[in-house]
Amino acid sequence: MKILAILPAREKSKRIKNKNLLKIRNKSILQINLNNLRKMKIFDKIIISTESKKIKKLAKKIKFDYIVDRPLKLAKDKVSTTQVISHAIRVLKDKFAFTHICCIYPMSVLIKKTDLIKAKRILKKKDEIVFASLK
Repeated sequence: MKILAILPAREKSKRIKNKNLLKIRNKSILQINLNNLRKMKIFDKIIISTESKKIKKLAKKIKFDYIVDRPLKLAKDKVSTTQVISHAIRVLKDKFAFTHICCIYPMSVLIKKTDLIKAKRILKKKDEIVFASLK
């Protein structure tokens, strides 16, 4: 099983300006996420999808495995995560062999390996989706 993690990170956020570039203790949330996901050792590649030049520059600097160049039409308020991840899958299918995709939102800096393992166990069929939320 080959699993890719995809972080959809657009530049224009409505509520918190440039939230995907925010820093916590001198590390960007993207770097915190990337480090956490690498430590989990469950993803074959960790990918970011963005239209932002600033985010792309940071992603290169902190060494994401791959950067999906998201078209501007997929960076608008009304675009769903499903559309963004579907686009990334189309781009990635010719670049990497994979069996599963895990969408990790950039603000999910507290995500735990146990949560991802539980989600993976829930999946039974092809094209099935598990969505994590808090009670």
